[in-house]
Amino acid sequence: MDAIITLRGLPALPAVGMRDTALLPEYVIPAFKLSYPDAPVVEIPDAGQFPAEDAPQDSAGTAQTVPANDARAHLNPSSDYNSPPT
Repeated sequence: MDAIITLRGLPALPAVGMRDTALLPEYVIPAFKLSYPDAPVVEIPDAGQFPAEDAPQDSAGTAQTVPANDARAHLNPSSDYNSPPT
């Protein structure tokens, strides 16, 4: 149970291909929202299961919306990831 609590504390941002026929968005998005109710969901209308391949122009900036330093700091809070590189 501690692992679930830890995971819920990490930044999360799914990019969902709205034309996905394997992982149906009408189920994936609500399931994601159960664990991360306040997290945003990026819906990519012209993408299927692989948004980065199907609609690279729409999915390219998705990962940049979650700061990498923030995510790494959550994974190892004792590390000094938030310091600028030398």
